[in-house]
Amino acid sequence: MVLSEILSGGIRLGGIRASASGFGSDMTQLGRFGVWRGYGEFTPDGAHELEELGYGTLWLGGSPGAELPNVEDLLAATTSLTVATSIVNVWASPAKEVAESFHRIDSRYPGRFLLGIGGR
Repeated sequence: MVLSEILSGGIRLGGIRASASGFGSDMTQLGRFGVWRGYGEFTPDGAHELEELGYGTLWLGGSPGAELPNVEDLLAATTSLTVATSIVNVWASPAKEVAESFHRIDSRYPGRFLLGIGGR
């Protein structure tokens, strides 16, 4: 999400959905419950099991590299689960590479990937 979307009411804090108007897909479904773990701690089988249990989002903690390894494996193992990065460090990951990764993932799994960016 970008700050302008937050300020214009594009997301509901504590709610179920986030709008990505103008950036990738139109809507990301977060579900009522999600699970947060360190970036490399989820497996595709574990993601599938969590989806079967009714979880809507996997939040990947830590600061993954620009190529966003592991995200596509988790999405491929599920059918409706959203995968979200807690934060990709803008000081450590080149913006062009992060953008390319985001567009690659979003084109393969529209509306199921939420990219969180920030700095330390």
